[in-house]
Amino acid sequence: MKAILTTYKEPTDTLGARIVAREPDGQRLTIPYPNAQQPEAAHRLAAEALRDRLEW
Repeated sequence: MKAILTTYKEPTDTLGARIVAREPDGQRLTIPYPNAQQPEAAHRLAAEALRDRLEW
């Protein structure tokens, strides 16, 4: 079984806030932070997007 780790990245001068989803083999996916979502739901959205991309 593999796990997906999500991390919130603060906005910078050139990029908005975002969430990075990573898995142990090094695959990762970055999504813009969905402001309309609760924090837990935003992280779940990023993890599910990576899961779908990896076809798990």
